Amino acid sequence: MLVSTSAILCSQETVTSVDSIVTYRFISEYDSVQSSIRVIERIDSIHPYEFDWSGIWNADSVKWIPDRKGTRELDKEGNEIFNTWSIWKDAYGWEKSDSIWIDYDASGNITFNDRYKWNVDRQEWNGDRRDEYFRDGDGIDTLSRGSLWDQATNDWQYSSMLRTIYDEDHRVLETFYYNWNDGESVWVLAEWKQSEYIFNVSGDTVTRISYKMNLEDSTRVQDARIDYSYDEQHRLLKEEMYIPDEEATILFFIMEYAYDEAGNQTLYSGLSWNYLPDTVVSGYRSVYAFNSQGGKTLEEALLWDEKTEEWQRYDRTIITYNEKDQITAKDYTHWNIPGDGALKSQDRMEFLYTDMGQDSVKITYAWNYSQLELYLLTKIFYYYGSECYTSYDSICEGAVYEWRGQSLDTAGIYLDEYTSETGTDSSFTLVLSFLPKPAPLQIAGEEQVLNGQTVSYLVPENSEVEYRWSLENGTILSGEQNDTLQVLWETMGTGEVAAWALNEYGCSSDTATLLVLVGPNAVKDHPDSGILLYPVPVKDLLHIQSGPGDLRIEVMELSGRKVASSHGTSIDLSHLPGGVYLVRLLDPEGVLIGTRKIVKR
Repeated sequence: MLVSTSAILCSQETVTSVDSIVTYRFISEYDSVQSSIRVIERIDSIHPYEFDWSGIWNADSVKWIPDRKGTRELDKEGNEIFNTWSIWKDAYGWEKSDSIWIDYDASGNITFNDRYKWNVDRQEWNGDRRDEYFRDGDGIDTLSRGSLWDQATNDWQYSSMLRTIYDEDHRVLETFYYNWNDGESVWVLAEWKQSEYIFNVSGDTVTRISYKMNLEDSTRVQDARIDYSYDEQHRLLKEEMYIPDEEATILFFIMEYAYDEAGNQTLYSGLSWNYLPDTVVSGYRSVYAFNSQGGKTLEEALLWDEKTEEWQRYDRTIITYNEKDQITAKDYTHWNIPGDGALKSQDRMEFLYTDMGQDSVKITYAWNYSQLELYLLTKIFYYYGSECYTSYDSICEGAVYEWRGQSLDTAGIYLDEYTSETGTDSSFTLVLSFLPKPAPLQIAGEEQVLNGQTVSYLVPENSEVEYRWSLENGTILSGEQNDTLQVLWETMGTGEVAAWALNEYGCSSDTATLLVLVGPNAVKDHPDSGILLYPVPVKDLLHIQSGPGDLRIEVMELSGRKVASSHGTSIDLSHLPGGVYLVRLLDPEGVLIGTRKIVKR
């Protein structure tokens, strides 16, 4: 049950994520022994640091014998940044085995991955392999570099490198494979490939031609050609690969795909040809089915039988779900292939859950070849122990936050409690705060315009937000992300200008709209505005006749730049060059009364 509270907060305490995973291996249907156990503890709920321990049951000594243990550290985004493992040696106790260090960029992409092995003789960590990744501004991999550990220098030494060049749509144009020449300390090109693309009118790739370089004379030779075909939704239906032969280009393989009405892929099929025309030598086909919630219910594998030239069943998996979309069973069937296609074996896996879906049991069945039936093999119990975990998050004002099956629309501290099947209690606490959204906007600009007229619309200047605009029945000329929007009105009728602001938190203001009448007649003031500007055109002094006496007058170029301002009922424009300007009138409280366009002689 979910309640709002201000009491329970967990911080640096030891908390248990999975109390234990215990496996029972059955000797007969009614007899079993414990065979293995695994325990996972989360040391710190604010900065996750996990401890993982596993053991094997010794029936003679009636106790758990250690097998493997490790620690795993995560960053605040849940990315793994470090793990280390040790294995149990009966004579020596725990012995370190291997460790991994991982680093990420601001977008969560891996920048390097270092693997180390424990040197027992020297009692120190030695490098095993380092992989580094470099990306462009769009996060696309452009270069990867591998290094191996050099025992002589006790440091990393380059080994291989892959550099990739893409076009503007992130299609691969060139790939360069290098090996490191240690003697000369230079990268040596090992392989070069290039791709060219042909597109249809919809922009889909219909042909990809690949080339490779002859490293002896640096000439380019065609490597392969792939033709693609699509359905009406631009989903890939077929790939046909051709490779050049001495006398002709021959078909090498075909890949086929199919989809259901929901867009789920239901077929993945490949056939490979021999160099002899029309001779299929191998093939693999996967067929899938899905339920209405998108869960996979069938996965069937078939292999191509070269003798019968037909598809033969090989593996089938049928998956069933409960009303909560949790998998309750997987049934596996295997057939003889190649051979007579007779039934080979069957396996089954069942899953049982508590109401909360945390404590669970996985039951496996194996095939009895003498009895030709399934028998109970193992039961694996997943027990969630005492856990106290606090998370912190925030969303924009007016939004709804989904948490543990609940929709939250107010800030506060929330608690959800859970009692496991083994009787241990867990608590999950959320500290939710709301981020402010920008103040409402008001759009200033002409509401009656001429067909073919260019008009500027303005919102208040504010360097702390970014503006966004949308337009109906007009063309935006400039300013889609500024406080001034230039619009060309071309179609007579009714148009609409809309604007909203985004602040540093990514929160959006309410959308402001302004209806605009586009007609063939001259621009006129609203009859109820009570505003009169004269003389028009103006040469020097512009007079304003309106209700309030103490007006604020602002004069702007059509680009939105303010060029003059004054208080009162007149303003001197003698210093401005001739042209068309916008005049904004505000009352003593700063509220916009109206905007008018004038001509300066």
